[in-house]
Amino acid sequence: MGLKFRKSVKVAPGVRVNFGKKSSSVSIGNKYGGYNIGSKGTRARVSAPGTGLSYSDRIDKPRSQRAPQKQKHYSGAEWAVAVVVGVVFFFLLIWLFGW
Repeated sequence: MGLKFRKSVKVAPGVRVNFGKKSSSVSIGNKYGGYNIGSKGTRARVSAPGTGLSYSDRIDKPRSQRAPQKQKHYSGAEWAVAVVVGVVFFFLLIWLFGW
């Protein structure tokens, strides 16, 4: 298990300075949303407190300049299994609901 270090210091209402083992950043905002500016980029976030739902996105680079995501290529066997499962599921629905 590796050693981790993280410290956050409040410098003003809604402004925090965050220190880690390898980097530091500044966070601006509240529990509903805000920005984080650090050595790994700038992020915007929004959340719905109490629900566990949140969204964060990197905003310092346009999507076109970000690293492309790899597309998964499915083999023929994976496609065949998916088709068989789909057909079985379809007939199971017909049998259960008597269409």
